[in-house]
Order: sequence, then structure tokens, then C-alpha cells
Amino acid sequence: MVDFTVIWIDAEADRAVAEVVGRGRFEVVSEPAEHLPMTVVPDPTGLPDHGRTSMMMVVRSCNEDRRPGG
Repeated sequence: MVDFTVIWIDAEADRAVAEVVGRGRFEVVSEPAEHLPMTVVPDPTGLPDHGRTSMMMVVRSCNEDRRPGG
């Protein structure tokens, strides 16, 4: 059986990486790391648009904690 969720997440990851690479310069960890959760989690779980802002704040907070000096 084909797991279409995995195929969709892989395709979205490829698209996100291609987009930032196409710009020529990007933050290699935070940009894809912020984009993917905001794309692959809310839709399948039914998170409404107004919940995505809160989710983004949590993702950014986690990323800040992982940076040196964070």
C-alpha cells in the first residue's frame, strides 16, 4: 500500500528546499524547519488558520532554543 501522506510530505519538503535554494541564499535550518511544520501539520490535523500563528510562535521559540546562545 502506498502511503500518500509520506509522498505528500516528501514532495512538500522538496518544493520548500527548491524554493529557498532558488533564492541563492538562505538560513539552512530555520527556513525549511519553520515552513514544513506549518505545511504538513495543520492541514491533515484540521488546525484552523487562526491556530497557525500560535503554532508558528512555538516553532520559532524551539528554533531559538537550539541556536548557540539561545
